[in-house]
Amino acid sequence: MSLHLFLIFFHLLAVSIWIGGMFFALCCLRPAALQLLEPQQRLPLLHAALGRFFPWVAVCIVLILCSGLVVMAHVGFANAPRGWHWMMSSGIVMMLIFGHIYGAGYRRLGRGVAAGDWPAAAAAMESIRRLVAVNLGLGVLTIAFATLGSAY
Repeated sequence: MSLHLFLIFFHLLAVSIWIGGMFFALCCLRPAALQLLEPQQRLPLLHAALGRFFPWVAVCIVLILCSGLVVMAHVGFANAPRGWHWMMSSGIVMMLIFGHIYGAGYRRLGRGVAAGDWPAAAAAMESIRRLVAVNLGLGVLTIAFATLGSAY
């Protein structure tokens, strides 16, 4: 097995975990929690779930960055398909958005949950939801760049 295939495997695995996790949280977990739980139950649950998911995202980001940069360097940045450059650009934007979600939104959510300030926690969760929706859309676009854009 070549190093290139090994790197692509870990790149795709990390992307799958991150994008799949966002889809699950946004489209499955949050709507079910909204339907079944009151804010004083729902918001601590979502905070705890994100607290378990975000370290995985951080590991995925490291894997995505490292594997992507090594593959791009091996191919040569100038020789890489244009779609790969778009993929890298949108991926970096996603990483920056995640940094903001974790550094600002998740902290506000945690403070609201710890204080029992459900309106503040709900506002923080709504901000996180909007940014996760943006990141999920960017993630789908990034996958399109990586696959459909590789021919350009």
